[in-house]
Amino acid sequence: MTDPASSDARTAAVPESGAAAVSRAAEAALDAALRRTLGLVVHDLRNGLGVVGVQLEALLLRAFATPPDEVRARGHGDAAALAIEGLAAQLDAIAAFARGAAHDLATVAAEAAALVPMRRVTVDPGPPGAPPIALPPALLRALVLELLGHALATGGPWALAAGIDECGRPVLVVRAGRALGPAAAAERLVQSASPEASLALRDGALVLTCPTS
Repeated sequence: MTDPASSDARTAAVPESGAAAVSRAAEAALDAALRRTLGLVVHDLRNGLGVVGVQLEALLLRAFATPPDEVRARGHGDAAALAIEGLAAQLDAIAAFARGAAHDLATVAAEAAALVPMRRVTVDPGPPGAPPIALPPALLRALVLELLGHALATGGPWALAAGIDECGRPVLVVRAGRALGPAAAAERLVQSASPEASLALRDGALVLTCPTS
């Protein structure tokens, strides 16, 4: 009869494979990046709800005025509906980012920017046909989130631009309204990811270069 305790001990003693360890590290990096981004997302959601509340209050004032101002009341209602649509789109973006199906810089950058729609981050998808990236999907998403959060800490406008460098490698250029400084959290992830990945400052922008598979 097999002793469950000894079986558990043997299972625990089996070393984790290299791929599994990389995957766990990537997921941990993404969890940390999401926690840091959560404050920005919640702030924008709260502001969006505030817009809805203000417009509904104004709608009621116009609708119950003497005499009622139907034209302005309808305008406030339309503004509230537009704000609600924006909140719904932001919630959809949160769900899309959580699913993490995409594994190309253009899509991941667009999904990250959609998390904070009130920041109006522009995203340039770059040319089609970018080569596949040799980074775990979770790590790629963590890197993009860290870089976006770093840029958002600087004044806007903000822009993310995907592209392909002269060596055929996918790149993401991150810009803000002022010159960006080093992004320590993203740099640590790059250094642990692959010797072929790099993060550089060029003309006030951060440029992430990804290895290809």
